[in-house]
Amino acid sequence: MSTEVRATESVAGVVPIRDEWVAIVDALYHQVEGWAKALDWATRRDPEWFDEPGLGRYQVWRLLVHAPEGRLVFKPVARRVTGAQGLIDLFVLPSYDPMLLVRHDDGEWRIHSFADTSDSRPWAESTFVALAREMFARA
Repeated sequence: MSTEVRATESVAGVVPIRDEWVAIVDALYHQVEGWAKALDWATRRDPEWFDEPGLGRYQVWRLLVHAPEGRLVFKPVARRVTGAQGLIDLFVLPSYDPMLLVRHDDGEWRIHSFADTSDSRPWAESTFVALAREMFARA
C-alpha cells in the first residue's frame, strides 16, 4: 500500500498549503513573465514534480527567461524551509551562478546572494532587471 500523497488527494492541512504554494509560485511567474515581455525577453515554463516532506508529491513549474545576454532559470526548491515560507533558486545559464529567491514570513519575496545570505534585496521589477543584467555579466 502506497503512502504517497498525490495532488488530487485531500489530506487535512496538506492540500491547502501545497495548493497555496503552487498558486504563489504561479503568481510570481506571471509577474516575471510580464516584466520579461516588457523587455522583449521570451519565457517558457516546464513542469517539474516534487516530493516534499510533509506536502507529498506535487507538480510546480520551472520558469526559463530567455534574454539576448543569456538565460535565467527560476527553479522552486521547497515550500517548507526554516525561517521562510518558500524558496526558489534563481540561476543563469550556462554558469549556474545562483541567487536565492525567498518568500519571507510577511509574504514578501526577497532576493538573497547564495554566497552571502545577509545580502538581501526586495523583489521588484527594478531588482529583477538589475539582477538579471548583473548575473548575465558574471556568466
